[in-house]
Amino acid sequence: MNEATLEILRRTDRHLHQVEHGLPFAKRSGLVLFEKSEPTPNDLNDRLNQMTEAPGASTIITVPKKQPTTPSENNDINLIMDARTVDALVSVLTAVCMYQEHAEPFNLASKDEARAFVDSVAKWKNYVLTGGAIRAIPMYLSLSQASTTTVEKKIKSTELHTELLSAIFAGLGLPQAQLTELDAVLTEIADGLRKLQLDYKSDKDTLNHFLSFYYLKPFEGSNPPINEMHCRFVFLQLSGSTWAASVQKGDTGGSISSYSLDMTLTTTDAILNQAMVQNNSLRIASTLSSLTAGDAKQIAQLTGVKAVIA
Repeated sequence: MNEATLEILRRTDRHLHQVEHGLPFAKRSGLVLFEKSEPTPNDLNDRLNQMTEAPGASTIITVPKKQPTTPSENNDINLIMDARTVDALVSVLTAVCMYQEHAEPFNLASKDEARAFVDSVAKWKNYVLTGGAIRAIPMYLSLSQASTTTVEKKIKSTELHTELLSAIFAGLGLPQAQLTELDAVLTEIADGLRKLQLDYKSDKDTLNHFLSFYYLKPFEGSNPPINEMHCRFVFLQLSGSTWAASVQKGDTGGSISSYSLDMTLTTTDAILNQAMVQNNSLRIASTLSSLTAGDAKQIAQLTGVKAVIA
């Protein structure tokens, strides 16, 4: 992380502190946070809405199969709402960082600007969640040490989905039915990216995507089982040649029988601190309203949060 990136994160953290405490929006103790102008709710909502059109990041939350009937099942619904709240806050802070780096609106009809937008979303969501500079994040999420995996192998064109699922959700022990749903979500994301006709000319260029997966898992040793909300955050970097080959495969109905899969995944696991989120729920709601004039549900709709059956 270079100094310019770190400074944007620091400014965003100070900006969040101002909004939370009702201080003047652009200045505190004489410190100017935004050199050009303050982002309006429209500025931030435009970026949030474009995250669906140009998916540089995606969020998936598991939901129960049936209506809750017990106290622990009712708490599962609370956990899902808490995850949505935290994800909304992260998405808004991502939009703030994007604005500070690039205050002008992105024109997604332009291939170059669409690519810049996708890369910006992935980069800033990764930094907001795992960069350590936004002090609110470790309050709400207990993050593990990140691990990085590089995959370089020859695959058949029909194996890409399996390889991605195995790499992204490795070690979680997800049932096949849930993996099938997750595959459908990843396919929808890839289709959205293909529509942008992004051009990656070199393997030094990577298609970047940040995936947030929130899933219910029983608290260790609880009997009867009581769930807590676990999270997996994955920053995926797919080489330009792999993306180009996968797009051609999709466009031509499988004329490419095999190609090289070259990708790097940086994975961070976490557990949501439910007590901290709920104790600060009014504070978070006020922050979201001040920045976007919306709430967590509206922001989830803007950013296209997906649900899969637990």
